[in-house]
Amino acid sequence: MVKRIIWLLCILLLLGLCSCSSEKEDVALKSKGEIMQYANEKYGKAVYVSEENGTDKITYTLQDKKYKFNYECTSFLTQFGLDGTYTDLYYETTTSTFDKEYCKFILDTLNLDNLYQNYPSGGKSKNPFIVAVIFEDDKLARESIPEIAKMCEKIDSRGYFSDYHIAVYDNSKEYLGIYKLSEDKYIDKYEEKAALLIYEFAWEVNGDRENLDGITYLSYKTIQYKDVEGLQLEWLNRDDVLGEDWTTAYYFDYKGKTYFMLDDKVFISDENNLPRNIYDDYYTNFWFEE
Repeated sequence: MVKRIIWLLCILLLLGLCSCSSEKEDVALKSKGEIMQYANEKYGKAVYVSEENGTDKITYTLQDKKYKFNYECTSFLTQFGLDGTYTDLYYETTTSTFDKEYCKFILDTLNLDNLYQNYPSGGKSKNPFIVAVIFEDDKLARESIPEIAKMCEKIDSRGYFSDYHIAVYDNSKEYLGIYKLSEDKYIDKYEEKAALLIYEFAWEVNGDRENLDGITYLSYKTIQYKDVEGLQLEWLNRDDVLGEDWTTAYYFDYKGKTYFMLDDKVFISDENNLPRNIYDDYYTNFWFEE
């Protein structure tokens, strides 16, 4: 009953926020003038090229006035749904290929010899990437990538991709880290991971990922699983791991004591030795603190 009430409230809220209708014919798709206003405000000055009418949609092809590349804006009919259930309500949605085409324009303009064309989207990072490049090693990346960043920023004169990052890989396509355009700073994969794990560690020691009181990140170290204090391999819930394999331990100071957290999640059902069952949490020796 409560779920149904919430569902109805969401419908009412949507009705108040957008032009919904129970009749498809009553939902207006964006006109040429409206799509031009949308594009000019969101992406910068655009030039109309053409349009194509389809079933319940109109696709407009526009050209960026400054950089001369084409992109599409599509205005289409969307059926309102909630929790897997569709209603008889319809509303207009606008999408665009600008980001994709602008990024392609920047890559074509950069014309880098060490461009990683088909890199895994996001790599091991959650950050949005504008470009991925390959270097022989981390040292060379640190020395060379600031120049590529300056080139990106010069081309992207509007700062549209200022919150994006450059992904860095080595010759064997192993992920090395990112360069943050907004900070002009290279962060290797270990520093990047430590910045995420400190919040996971805060959850374990303070019960709140945002509460970093008493916590200081110290360092990291690669270590073989067989040398990890207290770890049982079966807790990793993987068939392909051996004691001689390597992982990374990140060390934190918490209220004057040093603890580590592995870059590995574990599943532990052992309430005799732990205060709770562990499901998909990063392994830390803090659990065994007496």
